[in-house]
Amino acid sequence: YAGSLRRSSETIGDIDILATGKNHEAIIAYFVKHPDVKNVLAQGETKASIVIGEGVQVDLRVVDESSFGAALYYFTGSKDHNIRTRKIAIGKGWKINEYGLYEGEKQIAGRTEEEMFKKLGLPFIIPELREDQGEVEAGYDGSLPHSLELKDIRGDLHMHTEATDGRHSMEAMVAAAHKLGYEYIAIT
Repeated sequence: YAGSLRRSSETIGDIDILATGKNHEAIIAYFVKHPDVKNVLAQGETKASIVIGEGVQVDLRVVDESSFGAALYYFTGSKDHNIRTRKIAIGKGWKINEYGLYEGEKQIAGRTEEEMFKKLGLPFIIPELREDQGEVEAGYDGSLPHSLELKDIRGDLHMHTEATDGRHSMEAMVAAAHKLGYEYIAIT
């Protein structure tokens, strides 16, 4: 998934999904036949738009593997973030789009997001920060904030045992917490 959903935005207007595979048309055909589809808005060789459930629009783009990172990068960043990095690319004599980073007609990055950032001279910027709110400058000067990762979790504040609506015994949950290396647990 990409777009505002991947950025964990407060509001999400639609859902953007990217895929890659050998048979783009088969991927699109499978997507538009999903059981939750209420309406097919568009269907082409590399993209489709559908409406599901309570009126949520879902857009799918199928790209070549060599461009997947560029597409994920492009469709994840906000419009303003993408404009900012496009200016950086132009300043280096390159062009950037959903298919890659190009020097003339030659693709110089695009397979992965990390490749895109590296070529632009930036560290990987997590999706949640790609809003053009200083993340590019922070990337260049080495002051990007540390993003919370699973290894940073030191405990759980609130868990339920099978004594209420949980699935496991207190003993099993304590053992699992110790196995995870938790310093703190609170079981209710």
